[in-house]
Amino acid sequence: MSMLAFFPWVSIKESIVVGEFELIPYLRDIKPAGRSTELQGILDRVLTPYQIGDQPISSATLIRIDNTELIRNFAEEERAALFILSELLATSGLAARKYFAYGGYQNRDSFRLVVQAFAAAHGGAAITSRRRDGSNTNYWGDDSYKVQKPEHIPIGTSSIDHPLLDALVQARDSAHWERIYEALLSFNLANTDNSEMSEHIEMVLHAGAFERLFDCHHGKEDELAKRFTGVCSPRQNLELQSCSSLENLEYQNRFKRASTIREIWIRDLFRLRSNLAHGKVASRYMPLWSLQNHLLLASYVFPIVLKCELAALGFYTRTETDVDAVDLFEPLACKDHFKPVSNRHDPCSHPWNEIKEQVWQNRMRMKLAEELKKLRKQGKIE
Repeated sequence: MSMLAFFPWVSIKESIVVGEFELIPYLRDIKPAGRSTELQGILDRVLTPYQIGDQPISSATLIRIDNTELIRNFAEEERAALFILSELLATSGLAARKYFAYGGYQNRDSFRLVVQAFAAAHGGAAITSRRRDGSNTNYWGDDSYKVQKPEHIPIGTSSIDHPLLDALVQARDSAHWERIYEALLSFNLANTDNSEMSEHIEMVLHAGAFERLFDCHHGKEDELAKRFTGVCSPRQNLELQSCSSLENLEYQNRFKRASTIREIWIRDLFRLRSNLAHGKVASRYMPLWSLQNHLLLASYVFPIVLKCELAALGFYTRTETDVDAVDLFEPLACKDHFKPVSNRHDPCSHPWNEIKEQVWQNRMRMKLAEELKKLRKQGKIE
């Protein structure tokens, strides 16, 4: 039986080569094989059941391994490698997503992988599903098998952080890979946007992702706070008194030894998670940040500290944008991003984007001042 590996809800404009994998853009009737070719016809037929509304998807992303044929039988170890790739691609996509914007948002389920087995001569699909007592395989004909795009998956061209994806693929042979990969699994699962996944479970998964990434042992809050604040280290700390999220002076009693906003945040997250992890849907702990704000900030900052970890291990080179992203965290943590705004459909109305714009402008002013200072020193201007 033939197989095809693809991401039905991922749309890319150009091929991406990473490690032994090649991600290839698919366009119905056109790419990758060309109009009226036998291969294109098979690809179109296999992907027809995957639909948006009542129409087959017009674009997707195919996967080739080691420059072999797109359609072939994948060995068990190859299928395992493909599903690992899907996790790495999901993390790289989550790292590139935009919040409170007109477009550019995506979630973990946007990057769901399908390894489809089918009968080349007759079409249809063989579907194997898990059971608690094993597995079950059913065969569906062309006319009866339909897969509707879930409503929570956004439509549009997919954004991928290519340098991060390259670094993660390179890191697979590292002695640190186990903790990195397990951290990614928790982070990705916390970002499906699937309504069947409760927010309190997402909170537990986020905290677990940080703890596993930093290799913290036995659930120690101090160890997590030390590792997080050491890695997420901005060029300038904000004053605690300037943070509106800390207007409740209760933080002075709870976190007497904490000296930065980011330390209070990670400790607050840890304590909220500790209650929820023990089966309490409603935590008795009253956090300084709401559950929604915690989930948003955790989703933003995890890819940033992941890059810092990969850079420390020699797999990634941090950019100026990465450094700016670290600087942004504390200002972002000082706002309630779920308070009503004047126009929720206007990105400029959201504090998230206002803060990003302010930090960017400050950064540009600093760069301009540095350039002017350099030019004066060189005598090129007075």
